[in-house]
Amino acid sequence: MNHKIAGEVTGKQSFRDFGADQVKSVRTDMYLVGGTIGKLLTQNLIQDPAEKKTLTAYKGQLTAATQYIPQWVKFAVALSLGFGTMIGWKRIVTTVGEKIGKEHLTYAQGAAAELVAMATIGAADMFGLPVSTTHVLSSGVAGTMAANHSGLQMNTLRNLLLAWVLTLPVCLILGAGTFSAGLFLIFTSPVGKVLFTAGLVVLAIVVWTLWRAFTGRVREEERELTSASHMEKSI
Repeated sequence: MNHKIAGEVTGKQSFRDFGADQVKSVRTDMYLVGGTIGKLLTQNLIQDPAEKKTLTAYKGQLTAATQYIPQWVKFAVALSLGFGTMIGWKRIVTTVGEKIGKEHLTYAQGAAAELVAMATIGAADMFGLPVSTTHVLSSGVAGTMAANHSGLQMNTLRNLLLAWVLTLPVCLILGAGTFSAGLFLIFTSPVGKVLFTAGLVVLAIVVWTLWRAFTGRVREEERELTSASHMEKSI
C-alpha cells in the first residue's frame, strides 16, 4: 500500500491535483498506513533507531496530510463557543457553583476542581482519550462537595448523569437524521419536501413543548429544595 501511495502522489503538490473520487482513496490509504506505523512504534516492534526515526517522520507527514482542521472550522467553533458562553454563562455558573452541592462553591473548592480538571484533561490529551471538559469539571466540583461534607443535590446530579449518558446516542441519532433529511430533501419531489418540512415543524413544536414542561418541573423542584435548605439554615 505504501508503494501505491508513493506512485499516486508522485508529481502532485496538493489534494487539489487529484480527482474528486481519487482524493478519498488516497487519504484513506494514507490514514491506514499512518495508523499501522503508529501501532508498530507504540508496541516497540521497530528496533533500529534509524528506521524508527524515519518512520516517525513519515508518520508525521501522513498525519499532517490526513488529520487536519480547516481554518474556517476553527473560526466557526471558536465563535460558537464564545457566543454560547456569552449567552448562557449565568446558567452554567449557577449550576456549577450553586446547584451541585447544597452549599455554595468556595474558592478553595473551585481551585481544587480546576486543578483536577486540568490534570485529567492533560492526561487524556496525552493518551488520545476523548473526554468532555464539562463532565470533568462538574465531577471535580461534586468531589470537592463530598469531601467537604457539604452535601450533594441529587436532582442536579441526576440531570447531569442523564445528560452524560444520553449525549452520545442522541448526537448519533441527530447526525444520522440530519444527513438522511438532507438527502431526502435533495432527491425527493416538491410535494414530499413540503410534507417533510411540515412534519419537522410539528416535531420541533412537540419537542419544545415537552422540553419546556420538563425544565419547568425541574426548576420547581430546585426552588423547593432551595427553600427547604434556607429553612434548615434559619432553624
